[in-house]
Amino acid sequence: MPKHRSSLTERLERKWPFFRHVWSSHTAPMFLVSQRLDGGLSVDGLNPAMEALLAMDQAVGGGSRSGSLPSALTRALDAAVPECLQQQSSMSLNHSELFSHSPHTWELLLIPVAEPGRNGKRVFCTLSKVAPERRSQEELERLVAERTRELEAANRMLHELAVKDTLTDCYNRRHLTHLAVREFQQALARAQPLSVIMMDIDHFKHVNDHHGHAAGDAAIRQVAVVCQELLREGDLLGRFGGDEFVVVLPSVSEQQAEQVAERLRSRVAALPVYWKQVTLHITLSLGIATLLPDRDSSLDDLFYRADMQLLQAKQRGRNRFLPVAK
Repeated sequence: MPKHRSSLTERLERKWPFFRHVWSSHTAPMFLVSQRLDGGLSVDGLNPAMEALLAMDQAVGGGSRSGSLPSALTRALDAAVPECLQQQSSMSLNHSELFSHSPHTWELLLIPVAEPGRNGKRVFCTLSKVAPERRSQEELERLVAERTRELEAANRMLHELAVKDTLTDCYNRRHLTHLAVREFQQALARAQPLSVIMMDIDHFKHVNDHHGHAAGDAAIRQVAVVCQELLREGDLLGRFGGDEFVVVLPSVSEQQAEQVAERLRSRVAALPVYWKQVTLHITLSLGIATLLPDRDSSLDDLFYRADMQLLQAKQRGRNRFLPVAK
């Protein structure tokens, strides 16, 4: 049977040993499904216990094609997943004869996966056999609560993966933009200042070409660490891609933004990057823009002016920033 392993589950297994243990070692069959734009469902991942269950169903009962869910289970999911996603709450249902090789009644537990900025479209599912003898209500509640806690922990890991850049642990571009739009709207509504700093590593291609991409990754991580150490708790830091970072500074004026930019520039320039036997000295070019309510109709306008300042800083020699763009 083909392995149902999405890049999402593989990244989770690499990043969080706890998730890898739950996903790979738990005896309960687990799988991840998502709702497509047409309303249909796709299987995004199967844990080993679920793969074994499907293999047995195919070999013994002949009820499911290789790589597919049994029709009875598919019907149950088609009915339950939309309601689970709409309510954004976990559901526990009992179904009999989900698999052709097994007459058992199965408990199907569904937990929606949160995604920032909108309702989630993924659901974690687990299956467990319901014992023939009648279980006490206390035991059922305990088992459901235990499994729910495990899967909600995995859900929190999924949420973090959806908003963070895995190399630097900063916000990724999509989530940084989502948060920055909110800060932009609040600054306009409350007539408060808002500043943006765009920056990237000078001659970064030279680092990659002469020392390898792993050395480039080390330089990127060091820039992220410096920013995280020097920025305030309410400031937003995101990696926009490659060696480019964006800082959003709520309630910060142009003079204050220039002070922040200088602290970041000088600190990065003063810290060597040590990678194996190589010592790298890196610098930053930065562009700054502060919200102009009469000119900036969207966050893109503010980002554009900061980006133009960054380009001019590079053209004028790098390792610098220019006065705030007007």
